[in-house]
Amino acid sequence: MQRRRSSPRGRPFLALWRGFGAAALEAQQPMPGDEILTSPIGQVTHACTIQAPPERIWPWLVQTGQGRAGFYSDARWWDACVDFYYRVLAREQGNTPERYTHRDDEVVADWQDLDVGSVIRDGPPGTAYYVVRAMTPQQLLVTFTDTHLPLLVPRPLRSTVHGEVTDVGLMLGSVSLGAR
Repeated sequence: MQRRRSSPRGRPFLALWRGFGAAALEAQQPMPGDEILTSPIGQVTHACTIQAPPERIWPWLVQTGQGRAGFYSDARWWDACVDFYYRVLAREQGNTPERYTHRDDEVVADWQDLDVGSVIRDGPPGTAYYVVRAMTPQQLLVTFTDTHLPLLVPRPLRSTVHGEVTDVGLMLGSVSLGAR
């Protein structure tokens, strides 16, 4: 897929957002999972460098998700926002409010069982989640969701909103992670 370096409709902030943390070449190169969404209306490449070999990063990556290690936010205010929204979603469904839970201070052996087809929860049951579409241990984790976008708009509009997202946890060499 051909990527444009310029921002759509002259919005320079979108160009920055589309390549957050990624070098220009990283933001433009094809990524695993691009074939899942054949005609995306936009793409974003986020990247970070972690000074550790893949075998040290992988156990932390595969245990992400609600009720597991969480999503490794380093901002308490963001965790509080997510917690509030999880409780709102649970109440909307008539369920007992579920708090955003995370245990991100250790690798948990019971959470290392991720496979293609596994579901990674990102909210109370019946709301947002990712599905693992491709995985090569210590190299690649591709997830897909079509459940998130409708939950980001007010409830009366949800039936009119549809969208799909592919995320890639990609380890290049021994120090890079990328997400799109």
